[in-house]
Amino acid sequence: MRFQPTVSRKTARSRLWKTTDRHLCCRRRQERLVPRTWPPYSATIKTRRDAERELEEARSRLLERIASEMNRLNFYVAKGKDLPFVRSVEGRIRQASSTLASHLRRCLERGLHQRWRRVVYHCLRAFASLDAAADAEELFRRAVIAPLVAQALAAGAGGKGGAAAAAAAAGQYQENTPLSPKSPSSPTSSSSSSSSSAATASGDLLQEVYERIRQAVSEVCGFVLDIVAAADAGLHVFQFLAASVLKEVSLALHRSHAAAFSPGRPAQFLLNYKASLDFLAFLEGFCTSREALASFRSHPCYTDFLKGWNLAVYYASRFREIAGLLDDALVPPAASSAAAAARVAVQRAVAPGVGLALQASVVLWEALQRCWHPAVFIPCIADKFLRLTLQLLARFSKWVTAGVAARRAGTAADSPGGEWGLAATPEDLALVWHDLLVLSSNIRAAYVGELVQQLGPGVAGEVRAAVRGEVESAADGLHALTAHVAALLSDITADRCIEVLRPVRAIAAMYRVPSRPPPTRHSHYVPGVLQPLKVVLEGDKQRAAAAAAAGEEVWSEEMRAVVVAQVVERVTQKFDELAKEVVATARRTESSLKLLQQRSMKRPPGAADAGGASGMSDTDKIIGQLFLDVQEYGRIIRTFRLEPTTVAPFASLWASVAPADRQEMSF
Repeated sequence: MRFQPTVSRKTARSRLWKTTDRHLCCRRRQERLVPRTWPPYSATIKTRRDAERELEEARSRLLERIASEMNRLNFYVAKGKDLPFVRSVEGRIRQASSTLASHLRRCLERGLHQRWRRVVYHCLRAFASLDAAADAEELFRRAVIAPLVAQALAAGAGGKGGAAAAAAAAGQYQENTPLSPKSPSSPTSSSSSSSSSAATASGDLLQEVYERIRQAVSEVCGFVLDIVAAADAGLHVFQFLAASVLKEVSLALHRSHAAAFSPGRPAQFLLNYKASLDFLAFLEGFCTSREALASFRSHPCYTDFLKGWNLAVYYASRFREIAGLLDDALVPPAASSAAAAARVAVQRAVAPGVGLALQASVVLWEALQRCWHPAVFIPCIADKFLRLTLQLLARFSKWVTAGVAARRAGTAADSPGGEWGLAATPEDLALVWHDLLVLSSNIRAAYVGELVQQLGPGVAGEVRAAVRGEVESAADGLHALTAHVAALLSDITADRCIEVLRPVRAIAAMYRVPSRPPPTRHSHYVPGVLQPLKVVLEGDKQRAAAAAAAGEEVWSEEMRAVVVAQVVERVTQKFDELAKEVVATARRTESSLKLLQQRSMKRPPGAADAGGASGMSDTDKIIGQLFLDVQEYGRIIRTFRLEPTTVAPFASLWASVAPADRQEMSF
């Protein structure tokens, strides 16, 4: 054995370091000459995701084939369910169905979250093969829509606890439960179990909530609906819009904003209802065909969502609000007298801006406008608001009719609500008459057009024509009442004028006085015969001047002509009756006196007649005085822009008092 020299430890260490340094230097030189390249991190992630996607696509295709075979197996099992062999394998079939359901749910959920179109497509075809579209819709609702809606609601509530709320809303899955075909649940039935506490009024407005939900679900719905709506997809059985999106939104809103569905606050309720209709219109925008739109609207979730809005209670609230205002304006306090009732009912308008003179008429017009105002009206219950409109007009018509009937009868016992008519003055009746004309004109001119326009473009032409006809018929009913009011006003004024005619009977006694000279001018009562009519037409001069300056004069030319004609005709008729009575009485008296004088033997020869030195008898003097009165009365009639010759009783009056040579009328 050859001897090896001993090497110290220090020398060995030095040699080791030198060798290591030489190797390191050589390696660095090589790395500098040929740099080593590593794949970027993003490319690694992309490759990994592609591998996962390809794996899931393969799994989804496999599950689709298995589902197709399972569907065939279920068909054969249903055909031979009474066979012993089939009964012996039912447990294994159920277990296989449960396992398939679990794998399908996991695969579809992963495809939805990762937005893998092919994976989702094959999974949905598998669900369709198993006739389990409802399970896919429920999974899509819980796994995708519920977290998005919860996050949108949490963002509106302040953002705290958003993740916890989303997790709670998404819920946990029963992985081993078998697929059950077509078992949708109502969104309103399960929402009553967990209702939030009362929220503030501002927090119960759903416009911003719907906007956040719309932004959250828009992209997801578009992705899934594009897959379902493909022409050759064969996935038309799925109703993700109604059974997933709308159902979850309804459940979430009933949980977090239950007060928004309460019609106790009508204004807020209407805003939320209109926001809900806008959201439904947004969802309908995803429907690519009429068939899809009809299927969406006929879905139970769509119907249940609309049923959540209690429009009947909303209308009842609006009815009490609108009709109550009119009743308060028409019905006086229970303990008030007839005069007080008239003052309350026919008080002047506080703010006459539409040509109306009475406060009650202004309230009626505002109520009619409010029925169809966008802040009150809902198109789907347009029939109810049309009925309310007709009821308001009928209520006002009944109020006018009751007042006229009570005044005619002298009591309001048979005319409830007509107390105002007992103490109403002709000036009050003129205001009622004026407002009836204005209301009927405004309704026919502009109101009907605005009303029909509010019905919307989807209403058929026959319906529009029927609505227009009903409202115009009610307006015609108001106009027809003007004849009754005008007749009552004329009768009251004529009665006052007839009171002035009482001195006509005293003319005969006045000319029985011996040595009374023949008449030379009209009687003192004649200028005052039509003075009540003049007072009614002019009224308060200061108020009339202010109304004329504002363009809201009560008396129109038509109204003046009608009242003047009716009053003058009736007064002239009474004047004619009184004149004929006086003339007939005077002639009978004169005839009786002559007969007595002829029988009396005490009358000296050549004694004068009863007419005295003038040669006129007392009867001639009486008739002459009446003729002068009738002439002056005719001149007064002309001051009312009415020709006496056009008044039918005036010709008879003139003929009864005019001399034989003055039968032609002249004034």
